Amino acid sequence: MRCYAIYVFHDDVSETSAALAGEALRRIKGAADYLLVVALAPFNSTVGVLLADLADAVVGPHVRLTFKEGIRLGLKHIYETAPDLADCVFVTGSHMAGPIGAFEPYLERALASDADLVAPYFHAPKIDPRLATRDVPARIPYFDFTFFKRSLLVQQSFRRFWDRAEPTSDYWSDFLGILIAFGQLVESSGFKVEYLLDPEQLESFDPRMFEVHKIVELGGPAVPKNLFLLDPLIHDLQAIYARRALDALALRDPQLCNLLWNVLLTEGELRTLHTNLEEHAVLDDRYVGEPKDGWTFGTVAVFIHAFYIDVLKDIWPSLKQLPGKADLYISTASEENKGHIEAFIADQGWPIGAWEVRVVAANRGRDMSSLFITFQDVVLAGNYEVALRLHSKRTPQVGRQIGNSFRDHLLDNLIFNSDYVRNLYDVLDQNPKIGFVIPPTVHIGFGTLGHAWYTNKAPMLKLAAQIGIKVPVDRDTPVAAYGTMFWFRTEALRPLFEHPWKWTDFNPEPHHVDGGLAHLLERLMGYCAQSRHFRTLTICNRYAAARNYVKLEYKLQLLAAQLPSHNISMQYEYLLQKRSEAPIRRWIYRKLERLYADHVVRRPRLLNLVRPLARFVRNLIVLR
Repeated sequence: MRCYAIYVFHDDVSETSAALAGEALRRIKGAADYLLVVALAPFNSTVGVLLADLADAVVGPHVRLTFKEGIRLGLKHIYETAPDLADCVFVTGSHMAGPIGAFEPYLERALASDADLVAPYFHAPKIDPRLATRDVPARIPYFDFTFFKRSLLVQQSFRRFWDRAEPTSDYWSDFLGILIAFGQLVESSGFKVEYLLDPEQLESFDPRMFEVHKIVELGGPAVPKNLFLLDPLIHDLQAIYARRALDALALRDPQLCNLLWNVLLTEGELRTLHTNLEEHAVLDDRYVGEPKDGWTFGTVAVFIHAFYIDVLKDIWPSLKQLPGKADLYISTASEENKGHIEAFIADQGWPIGAWEVRVVAANRGRDMSSLFITFQDVVLAGNYEVALRLHSKRTPQVGRQIGNSFRDHLLDNLIFNSDYVRNLYDVLDQNPKIGFVIPPTVHIGFGTLGHAWYTNKAPMLKLAAQIGIKVPVDRDTPVAAYGTMFWFRTEALRPLFEHPWKWTDFNPEPHHVDGGLAHLLERLMGYCAQSRHFRTLTICNRYAAARNYVKLEYKLQLLAAQLPSHNISMQYEYLLQKRSEAPIRRWIYRKLERLYADHVVRRPRLLNLVRPLARFVRNLIVLR
């Protein structure tokens, strides 16, 4: 029995997503008798190579192409060139991650079925509130990974439907005009449909989205890759378990999961990925694994900038808890400090040869310059895969208790105790794509949430372009190591170590202000890791999880209680509407923000002069 396959390249396929599509084509090609590709214009070089190597025929390139238009064109080509050769026609496209595993079992099941159409899953209009008043079938098959059998292909009504179909890029029109209309045709003509997944185990009206974890866990053949990039509010309102879906995919098909991760890290905003995929781990402070003192990544490098050398004694108890082997690299501001630090380390008994103290060439850029300039050679030598970054943080611009709380937040969530770090090391060993590990965004004592770009976004984008970091950036609050303490894989941040920084690129002390290079790097590191196809993971201990969650919940309740709806999506729309009603205020705010970024950042002494004026203007234009 012969299977013809239609694969639709209907997205602007990048080199990274082409690798995912290429793996799909290879798996399909291994079992299908004929592989037809319908493609969007223009081909990039990667897609061109794939098509030359794998496709038996190519329809296109087309300037405008949706998935359903690709199906229509592919079926037209088969009807015109080989109408009697296929026992089934299989369709899928570049919007899918799959087949999960080998293609042959799905094909064998479809060929053995007495159904006219074998689909992966369905839409359930009867429980879709948007379709409640329409006369529609109980289930409508999706085309995402679907087999049209010969008994269906020979029907004039089926061929006429696709000849007359007018796919559109408008989702709702396409949904009603193609998908729902096709479901009505199937029902009215009495065609038999079989689903690769048991329909009784799927309970939502769109299980491919809302129950994606079940699709993978129950043995489904593929998942829509863009599901993971949807607005996090959709994931929240529909209670989607995207994390479970990826975890299940990693168990069933590690290679495909890795390729999908690369696509998501290329195309998604880091905050969206971080939220949808719940890239947050509450690590146990008791070790649950087999006792060991070594991990595959070997010796860890610990980089510390000790400007306030008296703080080193506060950090030291945490350092002594590090399991396995660790080499210590400390930078400081003067030869005098260096002498004190060396004497302190010698007294503590850190192994000889496993530590080094360096004096920074200039007191500019604080902990960021000391990492990327002073220890550039250590990282680029390639002797360490995993590193920890700490510094003697004091945050003098806020009250001492707030500053101490911030430092505790950083240290306690990065190196709570030895067992906690052992659990982190196991996570790093098991997940080589995790390249940047940070504490939760600090919000106790700080107004970080929703405003953490401050005046850093535009200059950071410019800096990213100079370094060649090309990933989407977040709108409001970047996923960042606020306070600049973090774990990292050296390969994840390699571009920042390779860049030829100069000390004069950084603000002179004490003018460490927003828009300065140190603050830009603070926000750039996560995007750098993302551009290298590494994940960013937030970690916290159970005590910090409780402390941060309850205060965050209170803040959200306080704000939500002042809004007219309990629905977060409606609350957001309401605030957007209110904001749009004050265009002059918004224009003034943006102009003044730009003025600050362009001038005050370059002339920090102006800050004390303009701060009273800024407060006065803010009171005038604040949203009321």
